[in-house]
Amino acid sequence: MSENKEKFHAPGTFTLAIIWFLWFVILYATNWLALSENWFLR
Repeated sequence: MSENKEKFHAPGTFTLAIIWFLWFVILYATNWLALSENWFLR
């Protein structure tokens, strides 16, 4: 219906997805570092 089809219509959803992705990456990295220090697998 709109003439400008290239415009992104859901900035809030995209922002939530980016925040969730960054939170997941930070959580993954901290858990990986904690496991690497607590597990004695060399």
